[in-house]
Amino acid sequence: RAGEPGPYVLAGHSLGGAYVLGFAEQFPAQVAGVVLLDSMSPEQFTRVSGYAGFYDGLHRVSGLLPSLARLGVGRIVGYSAREARGFRDDVAAIPDALKRAEALESIGAKPLIVVTAGKGQQDGWASAQDGLATLSTKSVHRLVPGATHDSLVDDRGDAAISSRAILDVVRSIRPANPLASA
Repeated sequence: RAGEPGPYVLAGHSLGGAYVLGFAEQFPAQVAGVVLLDSMSPEQFTRVSGYAGFYDGLHRVSGLLPSLARLGVGRIVGYSAREARGFRDDVAAIPDALKRAEALESIGAKPLIVVTAGKGQQDGWASAQDGLATLSTKSVHRLVPGATHDSLVDDRGDAAISSRAILDVVRSIRPANPLASA
């Protein structure tokens, strides 16, 4: 809508990474590079131990949140009725978003940086992150040992690492600036 011409550098955190991969599959000519910040894997349900059960529970709880928020309980958990509906809808969209992302086999030689939090991950998460890094022949996988899934976007220091990854991909698509590993 801003009228900015592509191609674009896309960045996605968590489920946002699946949306980025889905966009890259559907509109490859519009993608110059990708940054995945502790992104969900298209194989989330099979590669990450216990994720299917976690998702089932999350899906049930998220379905109750809008009603609880309307009753005033939302203030306790920090959700307005509108936010609760949005969260419920986001959770319900996870399987379809992952299925669309799974259709992407490669972004070729377009630069890709995968940033992975080092703390609090489920079994299989690191392997799934390694798998994401194989989507490009010009990829770098950066592990942030002290970071958590959320801190990559909401902690000043860890978010700076995420921002640097985005800037590194932007710089790498300019002539004579190869992608650096650190």
